[in-house]
Amino acid sequence: MAPHPEPPADLAAHVSGLPLRRVRPGTQWWRIHRLEYAPLYFGRSRRYRFDDPEGECGVLYVGADPLCAFVETLGHNTGVNIISRKDLGRRGWA
Repeated sequence: MAPHPEPPADLAAHVSGLPLRRVRPGTQWWRIHRLEYAPLYFGRSRRYRFDDPEGECGVLYVGADPLCAFVETLGHNTGVNIISRKDLGRRGWA
């Protein structure tokens, strides 16, 4: 199986009319992160599907619940349901 598809090239046209969702201060977010990075890490690698293509804005990937964080971080290879202990050992929950 292939990984998740890249967002469309005209993504801005798809999201420009969407309302901005505000969340209350203190809202809990979940993140699975590589242990060599702090849990609050705003990546600028331009490698991932929602990264700023110019690398000007860092992106923090989080989920509203642990399952979302798990799937977004470790389930990116759609259809692959095996994760090594070694890979899990390199990760932390925040």
